[in-house]
Amino acid sequence: MMIEIPQRRLESVQRVLFSLPDEAESFLQTVLISSARFIPSSHPRRGFHHEVGDSLQGGLAFLEQHLPTEETYLMRLYASFQKDKALGCLVADGAEELFCWLQRHWVLQEGTLGPLLRFPGSWKNRDWGLVGIAYTGGIVLFDDNQEEPYRQDLDEGVVASYLPLGEEADISFSPEAPTEVCLLALTKTLLGLLPEQEDEGNSST
Repeated sequence: MMIEIPQRRLESVQRVLFSLPDEAESFLQTVLISSARFIPSSHPRRGFHHEVGDSLQGGLAFLEQHLPTEETYLMRLYASFQKDKALGCLVADGAEELFCWLQRHWVLQEGTLGPLLRFPGSWKNRDWGLVGIAYTGGIVLFDDNQEEPYRQDLDEGVVASYLPLGEEADISFSPEAPTEVCLLALTKTLLGLLPEQEDEGNSST
């Protein structure tokens, strides 16, 4: 019997540059929402063969049903408007796969915002601003004008979450950071937004 042990993929975070048209804000919004519909391709789990006794067969079958099979997908979208060239940047563990998927499944087929075109060059030595974060089924936007977080169901079947974090987001979720660091920063941000416990002494009975 083959025992499958999930192994973490060793590929590092990828960054893909693309050109921005004149209507950059609408274009970036389309890229972000479209990225929330992306589902990473499944990768076969690797394992090894080992003979076990009949008494362990039931336990192995249980484990096989509950081992995680989905890939962690978290994409950060950045924009840069310096050096007379407006650029966007996708940052994710599978950014290359995501970019190819976006090109094939571009939602605005009429081309009102122009095509999604890769830009050859380096993402380094530029000032990047975080546009938002996308995961399968939702996006995260940071709004320093809001004091409390809230969520909104978009018409496109995507949930938008708004967090009251302004310029700090550009530091916590910089393009240099790996996905794991951003997940930790996002978790800390969400935990920091939890309401304080009410004083039991002041609560009415």
